[in-house]
Amino acid sequence: MTTEEKQAYIISLLKPYFLDISIRGFGLREGREYPQCVYLAPNGNKCAFGQTIDPEQYDKDMEGCVASNILDQYVDCQLPEHKGKLNPTEWNYVQRIHDWMNDEVETYSHIYRCESQLGISLSELKSLVPSVTEQFANAQSN
Repeated sequence: MTTEEKQAYIISLLKPYFLDISIRGFGLREGREYPQCVYLAPNGNKCAFGQTIDPEQYDKDMEGCVASNILDQYVDCQLPEHKGKLNPTEWNYVQRIHDWMNDEVETYSHIYRCESQLGISLSELKSLVPSVTEQFANAQSN
């Protein structure tokens, strides 16, 4: 996969979540008192990495694990169209962007880190950060 293809792939995965936070997989994980991002929510919504997991390979024990650990433990868990697009470390960068979208400073920080480590530009996502953090603020006030 070229750098340009990797960049386009990451943007295509994350952009829908920046545009509409209601599509996120959000649920109460075991041992937690408040809902968090989950790979597969009770309503069927999925997080960015969760959408790449083959439903037949999903295991509730995946919840709470970082993407790289899942890829190491569940080698064939990804749907064919996503398998091998990113390596486990790259998935962790993408997952951090997705998981911290409710915090503007953290989101920018994780985007910059991903850009730096992967040699890509995510300026399209950076332009959406203010609107996504506003969506989270509005959701919390309702």
